[in-house]
Amino acid sequence: MNKNFLLSILFMVVYGNVFYGQTTQEIKDLRQGNRQYSAAEKLEKEAERLIEKNRESDKQEIAVKKQQAQQLYEEASTNYIKSNASTGNYYKSLYNQGAALYRQGKYEEAAKEILKVLENSNLSDKIKAKAYHNLGNSLVQQEKYQEAIEAYKKSLKANPSDMDTKYNMEYAKKKWLTQQQQQQQQQQNQDNKQDNKDQNQQQQHQNQDKGDKNEQQKQQQQSPENQQDTKRKLDALQMNERKTQEKANRLENQQTRPTKQEKDW
Repeated sequence: MNKNFLLSILFMVVYGNVFYGQTTQEIKDLRQGNRQYSAAEKLEKEAERLIEKNRESDKQEIAVKKQQAQQLYEEASTNYIKSNASTGNYYKSLYNQGAALYRQGKYEEAAKEILKVLENSNLSDKIKAKAYHNLGNSLVQQEKYQEAIEAYKKSLKANPSDMDTKYNMEYAKKKWLTQQQQQQQQQQNQDNKQDNKDQNQQQQHQNQDKGDKNEQQKQQQQSPENQQDTKRKLDALQMNERKTQEKANRLENQQTRPTKQEKDW
């Protein structure tokens, strides 16, 4: 769904010079913002009609119209802010500011402005329905489908006959269901990945244990031969030691044998 999902905007009726505590200049700023918003919507619709014709020659004009529309939405936002300078909570300025931000693709900021509108306890059911409708649209664009569904329900509670809100709520339900299925699939993939990792680690441990066991068995199989070889080496060493000792004894006997002495007369 694109950002052209149906929005509502409030156009104020002025009684006298002051309305809800606004100054005359603020009322003028609000009106100017509304004119800019309407002009931007007109440009967007013209661009959409050209897109439907699907002509290569219209691409540049479509881009220009969209750019001009965005510029007007930004200017409208500026005037809505100016129109709320003295009070800070005039619901029409906040409401229209939310719509202008939405058109600029600033969905989170748009939702915040609309929530400020809904803090007003004196809203009529008509305004409340429109506000919740626009809030739902902003939440859908953020892929917060479950919250959007709740917003649409509140809109329909205030205005049960609004077909646009009913359509949007069904759309949000389908998107939410798809999102849940995707999240479950992602979780399943992660679980499978972890299971595979655990199995690989277990297999590695088993292979290592098997290798250690094989090495131990190999050592055990080679042990008798090693023992015999060690015994032969020890026997040879002992034999060498005995021969060496015997030779040393013979040499010692030769050195201590008495020699014949000539008699000294």
